[in-house]
Amino acid sequence: MRVVPGVRPLAVHAGWRCGPEDAVEVVLADASGYRTPRALRHARRAARDARAAFPEAVP
Repeated sequence: MRVVPGVRPLAVHAGWRCGPEDAVEVVLADASGYRTPRALRHARRAARDARAAFPEAVP
């Protein structure tokens, strides 16, 4: 599935009690013009911020 035309496709997998059509609908509703869904973008940002705040903890 492509979230943005001309960009690499995004793999979407159905979860528990969710069919493939529902999974695609959820991802498209949350993508808001980006290839990566909003929740994943926020999680990656939080991880980067945590690493920057505590550089001594990163091996």
